Amino acid sequence: MKIAWRYETLGQRNVPARDPQVTQGPGQTASVFCHGFNLTKRLESSAIKGQLFATPVDGPLASPTQTPFHKFIADVTSKIKNSPPSTIHRIVVPSLLSPTLYNSAASQPREILKFLHALRALLRQFPTQVTAIVTIPVTLFPRSTGLTRWMELLSDGVLELIPLQHQAPITREPGSEDKGQGLLRAHSLPVFHEKGGGLEGTWNRENLSFKLSGSSGLVITPFSLPPIGDEEEAPKPSKQNEPKKESLDF
Repeated sequence: MKIAWRYETLGQRNVPARDPQVTQGPGQTASVFCHGFNLTKRLESSAIKGQLFATPVDGPLASPTQTPFHKFIADVTSKIKNSPPSTIHRIVVPSLLSPTLYNSAASQPREILKFLHALRALLRQFPTQVTAIVTIPVTLFPRSTGLTRWMELLSDGVLELIPLQHQAPITREPGSEDKGQGLLRAHSLPVFHEKGGGLEGTWNRENLSFKLSGSSGLVITPFSLPPIGDEEEAPKPSKQNEPKKESLDF
C-alpha cells in the first residue's frame, strides 16, 4: 500500500497540479491542516488546546463511608453547564474499583451502580458535548460476576482487551510495531439508530487484535495467525579438523 501510494501519481506528470483555492483576508496566514502526531515525541505547550481537570481520589485508606463518585459527578456537571455549548468534554475514569485507588465502600453495588446511572444521565442530557470511557480490571472483577454484568448493561459499548504473552525485546526490531499486542473482543457496541449499530453486526464475526504504536496510536485490525515461514534451519558448518565419516554403499 505504501508503494502504491508513493507511485500513484507517476502517470499524471503531464497533468498540472491543482492547488486548493483558499480565500484569505488581509493579514491572514494559511494554517497547515494536519492530524498526525507521533506519540513518542513531546507535545509543545503552544500546541495544547483545551484544559485538563483531575479529580483526586483519597485512596484505599479513605473513610469507608464516603466515595468520590458524588463529588466527581457534581464537578463535571458544573463544568459542563458553565462552558459554551460548543465545548467537548471527554471524561476518562481509569481502573474503576481498583483496590489501589478506591476504598471498600466504592465497590458496593449501590455506590458504583448509582455512579454509572448518573454518568449515563449526563451523556443523555448532553449528547453532543460529553463522551466518557471507563476501564475496569477484569482480573479482579471478572465478567461472570453480577456486578460486572450490571456495569456492562449500563454501558453503551463494552470492549475487552486481552494482552498476549510476549517476551520484552531488548532491542527494537524493525517491523515489531506491526505485530498485534493482544486480542480485542467487542461484547457490545453503541446503537446509533433504530436499525442497530454502525457495523451492522459484522463486528462479532471475526477475531480482532489491537496494537499500540507511537506513530499510529491504538490500531484495531482483524486477528490472524502469522504465516509459517519457509525458513529452514541452516546446516551447521562442519569443523575443518573433524574427520569426515565414510559412508557405506551397498
